[in-house]
Amino acid sequence: MPAERNSDAPQSFADVEELSEVKSCVGYRKHVALMALFVILTVVSGGMLLLVSYWKPHWRLRLTSLRCHLWDADEVLVKGKDGGVFVEEVVTEGMEEEQEEWIEESSSVEECLINSERKAVALSCRYFIHHHQRYVFDWERQVFELKTGLRDVKCGELHRWSHGLCDAEVDERKQLFGFNVIDVKVKPYWQLLYEEILDPFYIFQWASVIFWCLDEYIYYAMAILFISFVSMGISLYQTRKQLENLRDMVAMSSSVTVLRNNATVEIGSDKLVPGDVITIPPNGLLMPCDAVLISGMCIVNESMLTGESVPVTKTELPGKPMPSSSRDIDGKEDSTLYHPDHHKSHTLFCGTQVIQSRFYEGGRVVAIVTKTGFSTAKGSLVRSILFSKSIGFKFFRDALRFIGVLCVLAAGGFIYSCIQSVKYHVRHVLLQQQ
Repeated sequence: MPAERNSDAPQSFADVEELSEVKSCVGYRKHVALMALFVILTVVSGGMLLLVSYWKPHWRLRLTSLRCHLWDADEVLVKGKDGGVFVEEVVTEGMEEEQEEWIEESSSVEECLINSERKAVALSCRYFIHHHQRYVFDWERQVFELKTGLRDVKCGELHRWSHGLCDAEVDERKQLFGFNVIDVKVKPYWQLLYEEILDPFYIFQWASVIFWCLDEYIYYAMAILFISFVSMGISLYQTRKQLENLRDMVAMSSSVTVLRNNATVEIGSDKLVPGDVITIPPNGLLMPCDAVLISGMCIVNESMLTGESVPVTKTELPGKPMPSSSRDIDGKEDSTLYHPDHHKSHTLFCGTQVIQSRFYEGGRVVAIVTKTGFSTAKGSLVRSILFSKSIGFKFFRDALRFIGVLCVLAAGGFIYSCIQSVKYHVRHVLLQQQ
């Protein structure tokens, strides 16, 4: 999807793919003077500014960075379709000295577009990762695009790709799509504790404990402190256990036979890239990626995705060229675009179990990898578990509202107490048990 054009700041916004969770993103670049001012304000505020910036990372970004073009950004402000706002770091890989000099010498976006035809630019890769989805910068259109795998490919072309990839193509696609892994990171206890302590609710609890202690309500303060730590401990254990269970459930590593450089080799499943040609053994395998079947047939157990216990049969993708021509006789099937939703009966999805494969003409059952990692059907399920839409954002927003109401009530009580103390000339009031 093309970038939004703005006369005040051209090419600062980028609308990304409809399939993504991102509505738009804005580029920012760190500014030394603003960062120094941020440190000074943090010290003056007694650390409160740093705490608020932890709760609102986009505030910190706007206070320490200047808005810039996407191709020059260190970080991007990402606006999700569910209303959430996130800050993601932009990573640059494969940037050679020639490319760096080219970017510095380009005085305008128009000049960048003219120079984008140079091969050196095609080798550079700038991207950010949001919710385990990779958005790669398109130098020609000056936008970040979601990279999920093969798309806009004709069925006939997929059949003609059966010769496999070369090393250069594999390296390029690794840079674009990353490794074929669904890695659920389990945070250490100290990090979970750190995040829990800085939660707005517990910050309010710590402040309450301090004020109660200053007012000599030691036992009440200790009770609040004890209950808070017990609650935190239970929450930490449950969160850690759930992450470990999810990691163990989705972890998968196996060896697959692929065709590369016109030779059959055996590699780890984590090294697969979209476009790889894999061989399905007769006794089947657990699919490590999404792939489209271009020869033979398979019997697949898809209960992990659909819940159906009855195996389904997958057949080869239509549009296979005739021996005498690169197109079908009528030319219609050959120009049909492949889509996993429209060609489910020819697609092997990640996480499903291939029970058996057959090829009646004595050849091999071959499939072409279309998606890897978190872009696969299995990866999408994992992402939906890790990043439930709107739930986390609404909970955090409601928690802040709750804390705000409590702060207003506390402030009102404090002001009332001060007025009463001044009115009756009371310096210190201590409630005693009658």
